[in-house]
Amino acid sequence: MSSIIKVDQIQLADGSTPTAGDLGITGTGKVLQVVSAVNNNYQEVSSTTYTDTATTASITPSATSSKILIIVHGTLTSIRASESIWANLRIYRNSTSNLVYVADYFNNISAGTDAIGENKYANGFSINHLDSPSSTSATTYTLQIATGTTSNSGRVRLNNSTSGQNTNLSNITLMEIAG
Repeated sequence: MSSIIKVDQIQLADGSTPTAGDLGITGTGKVLQVVSAVNNNYQEVSSTTYTDTATTASITPSATSSKILIIVHGTLTSIRASESIWANLRIYRNSTSNLVYVADYFNNISAGTDAIGENKYANGFSINHLDSPSSTSATTYTLQIATGTTSNSGRVRLNNSTSGQNTNLSNITLMEIAG
């Protein structure tokens, strides 16, 4: 058996209209919107200078109190000829002066070579980061990659398998979380 309560109006003791918070109904922590983008572009970087990738997406928060959950998945291949190499990753918001995530020394390789004298190491990566942009303007998040190496022959590939086939994708998902 179920019960139904019907009322025309709910008021606080002082006669005012209650807010959702007064009634214990809050939206804090709720997902308000989701934006996702897929990047299937192969990209190779042979510099220690960070380079933008096409793994990027924009979201417009509905409130300044909202948080943005950033989720990035992809595959990196580190390639070296004579010295250790690793990948450096970072995510920025709107401009490179707004770094929100940095991961250095990812996908490190240092030994062994293949038939052409190179050492390759492919590995999937996943980034989960909660950002507080404090804005209701369009906000763009971009993944950047760079090599970390002491050798000029080191390279890092995004969205590329060790066989040289462009078979991997990276994606970025942005979730607005009510604050």
